[in-house]
Amino acid sequence: MRHHELVYLSLSNAASLLENLYERRELLIKKARDLIKKSKEVIVNVYLEKWEDAERKISELNIVKAELENMAKTAGELYYSSTVRDSLAEYVE
Repeated sequence: MRHHELVYLSLSNAASLLENLYERRELLIKKARDLIKKSKEVIVNVYLEKWEDAERKISELNIVKAELENMAKTAGELYYSSTVRDSLAEYVE
């Protein structure tokens, strides 16, 4: 193989890896937004003393949290991102 062919293959692989990272990042951002949204729904229901609705939202919230953590763990470089950290902080609050 010639040098320019190797460079092309390397750039092609790099582009593919970056595209994959971008797609995983976008999915992770969406899931983080879902977690924040569900967290706020729980807070509203508790504030309004809608206990049954709050319990249902907590169950939904826990599912979204588990999904986010699983996604973040498979994307190691994104696991400690502010997106994940901030959404989990909202969950805790």
